[in-house]
Amino acid sequence: MASSSLRSLAPSPLYPTPSPARFERLLWTWERLRELNIEGYRTSSAVPASTWLVQIHWADSRRCGRSVGRGTTCSPFVTQATAMLYSSAQEDPYAPVLADGRPLPIVFSHAANSVLNPKHRHHQDLMARYGMSLSVNEWPRPIVFFNMGYAVEPTQMRRGDAVHIDWMNGGGHAVFCWDVHLNERGEVDAFQYVSSNGSMSNGGDGGGISVGGTSRGAGGFIGRKDGAYSALKTPLFVDDEAYVREGAWVTWDDEVAGKPLPHLRCPAKSLPKRVRRVSVARFHGIDPSQIPLFAMGEDQPGQGILRDRIQPETQPSVDGKTEPTARPELSPKTIQRRLKLLHLVGWLKADVGKVDGKIGAKTTAAVLEFQRAQGLRRDGKVGRITAARLEAVFRSACDAPAAKKYLSPKKPGGLRFAAVDWQDEARLYFRQGVARSGEAVEIILCGEDLPQRTLLLQLYAPDSERPISGGDVELDVLGGRASVRVELPTLFSDTRIVARVRDFELETAAPLLVLAS
Repeated sequence: MASSSLRSLAPSPLYPTPSPARFERLLWTWERLRELNIEGYRTSSAVPASTWLVQIHWADSRRCGRSVGRGTTCSPFVTQATAMLYSSAQEDPYAPVLADGRPLPIVFSHAANSVLNPKHRHHQDLMARYGMSLSVNEWPRPIVFFNMGYAVEPTQMRRGDAVHIDWMNGGGHAVFCWDVHLNERGEVDAFQYVSSNGSMSNGGDGGGISVGGTSRGAGGFIGRKDGAYSALKTPLFVDDEAYVREGAWVTWDDEVAGKPLPHLRCPAKSLPKRVRRVSVARFHGIDPSQIPLFAMGEDQPGQGILRDRIQPETQPSVDGKTEPTARPELSPKTIQRRLKLLHLVGWLKADVGKVDGKIGAKTTAAVLEFQRAQGLRRDGKVGRITAARLEAVFRSACDAPAAKKYLSPKKPGGLRFAAVDWQDEARLYFRQGVARSGEAVEIILCGEDLPQRTLLLQLYAPDSERPISGGDVELDVLGGRASVRVELPTLFSDTRIVARVRDFELETAAPLLVLAS
């Protein structure tokens, strides 16, 4: 099973204000660093020495300059990407600044690169100044310490999350999540990653910044000419079936390692590699619900969906009194339902009382307790950051055995979801993008305020609006997610089918391609 050693971490009291980031900016940092990474995977012991591709200006006039060599390894890559993420500059030098207006100190880089040494006098001084212990001395722990993000269970990771991989041989790899595979419970059990990838031999060898498994030319993403590596596709970090097929998949689950991953939009050439452990943190301000699971058959690249749907960030004020609230994330009733369930399953002592959509003293007290437990700024308001954390914890609570009786559609009470306009934000999709005639496929519905009852699905051919034989399919909704397996008729082949919720204007955004058996 997965384990997250970040669960006990909380932001430093010196950094009470969350510092949000934007996913588009993170993608841009990967592209820019890839462009500069012409020597691929190279270490500080290489000739010439390689580590830093850009100049970074930290707090207190500390500097990291460009290395003579044009290569980098994993930890310097994720450190540089994060520094660029929190800088407004488009070219170096990059000066990362947190939400309260303070520059990010160089000790962030030391911790992210796992080089903090309490025997080093300068490191001693920095650790004492910032109240930092060696428990933060590994990526992505300093993300949580400086309140740039929060811990996420590996089973809930999504693209853009900061991840540390512990290999079975004792080595480690600092990466970002690229894409994920879901098991039958909707939990992540394997994933792909972005980092500087290669081997340590002879000062480093390999293509460098890439999706894991593609740094040496697989999929036609990275090429080498006259000794220089470069991206063969621009932009490089956009969804492509070749990533699903050619990229490396890793897992912490013995039941998944070494076996073909089911339900991918196209088969993966390599079997998932077993790792010992992963630790995950998510940047504040990045909404995972806006990033589709391309490998699982969702129809559009994550970059395009984010560009269309993400809202501009409202930065916290310099005095640290406000939380980003560019748009309301959850309705009052939804906030109360989420907190109510956490109370019922014993994860929260405060009870919101009646779910009536009125944010009164009880609801505010529950929000404050939740914020305190999660290490968030305690203002009693559900802004963007609190809402994102509440959603993540609520989804975990829905899987708790104690939650099932409270989520039963037959049980009356305050946890019933409103059946009004729920389809506006709901998503209906096939778990895989392609299947063969006669196979079973999974259809998934997820969203906020889903009606807690049985819905009827219709399958039809989009070109002719002709229904697929077999009648309606029943979809039992519990909580914020529901799924059903459907066996495809054998008479349809080399065609496309769409699923639609009867009596609602909701259907799968992308059709399922059905091939001959």
